[in-house]
Amino acid sequence: KAYDTANKLAAYLDDMDLVTPFLRYAAARNVRGRYEFISPSIPMVQRDIKSNIARMLLGEDAFWMLYQDGDPMLGKAVEVIVKASNVVEADEE
Repeated sequence: KAYDTANKLAAYLDDMDLVTPFLRYAAARNVRGRYEFISPSIPMVQRDIKSNIARMLLGEDAFWMLYQDGDPMLGKAVEVIVKASNVVEADEE
């Protein structure tokens, strides 16, 4: 399998235009949008398409790995948990 990890698949998909075919698919089904409304959402659409491709090819864990990549709230939550666990470890010593 050439893309047997979420990171390898993500690197491959990062070089592809995933949004244009998606918009064409939607337009062919009479779902139309104006670029100025779609434009701010493009990063989210790319993330959603990429993570769903990962789910179909590699499973649920790959989906969540790509879907949550770069999520600022998740990053902050991890930071808080790490700090809290360091405090607990220091108190136990």
